[in-house]
Amino acid sequence: MPEPEGPKDASVLLVVESPTKKGELLGPAAKNLLEKLLVGAGMTLEECRIVSLMDTPTSTFKDYYDKSQPNTELLSAVERLQAEITATEPRVVVPLGTEALRACIGYDRAYKITDWRGSIVPKDGRLVIPTYHPGKIVKQWSWRTIAQLDLDRKSTRL
Repeated sequence: MPEPEGPKDASVLLVVESPTKKGELLGPAAKNLLEKLLVGAGMTLEECRIVSLMDTPTSTFKDYYDKSQPNTELLSAVERLQAEITATEPRVVVPLGTEALRACIGYDRAYKITDWRGSIVPKDGRLVIPTYHPGKIVKQWSWRTIAQLDLDRKSTRL
């Protein structure tokens, strides 16, 4: 897993699905957009901790499933992520994308970010508030307002 960024005691943990091809947690355009969205929600990126579910860049997660069940590599990644969540002890976890959502609330192939984004899901004493990955928003600009509203929900819970 790429090294997490941000304070270890952050109250907000952002979860990306996988690093970029350059090994960054977020590409420049996605990071810039995320910074703007967070400022709009009353906080800065520097106040948040960012972690990646997967160690290596992944364009599709199809190879990480045996039929409809996550394979051992994906389950190991989820265990590492859960350990990071436990160590950080955030009040709010924000999964950015479908696989990040599944890793945070439980593996069910029916869980999709388009259905769960903006929800407030209590999980292990924390609130999980999923939204779109900023890299996807850059390509689907109409999702920007939706993601802003999702992150605004997070800020009202802190």
